[in-house]
Amino acid sequence: MNESEYWEKLRTLINIYEGETIGWCDWFEPKKYCLGEDFYIEGNVGFVDGRNTKQWKFVLFLNGHVEEVGSINWKELLPTEKSEEWINFCHETKSLELNLRSE
Repeated sequence: MNESEYWEKLRTLINIYEGETIGWCDWFEPKKYCLGEDFYIEGNVGFVDGRNTKQWKFVLFLNGHVEEVGSINWKELLPTEKSEEWINFCHETKSLELNLRSE
């Protein structure tokens, strides 16, 4: 799985998520890859709700130590069926937190 396929699959998982949503997740735009011990990715995410579109910030917290983007195993970064509370919509800050560190 490459990075583009990862973001597409993550978007699909958000769209079938049975908890709270704010609309249809339409796109991700990663802006910053924070590598090393505290591996996370942040950027923008777009939602569509009828005729309304919303742009929020996202941060994706991940397990592992990564030194370069090219060494990321994208498939391993997807939430598993055992994942609980991996997604949080923060309306106050208009941000989406995806915590996959708890795996």
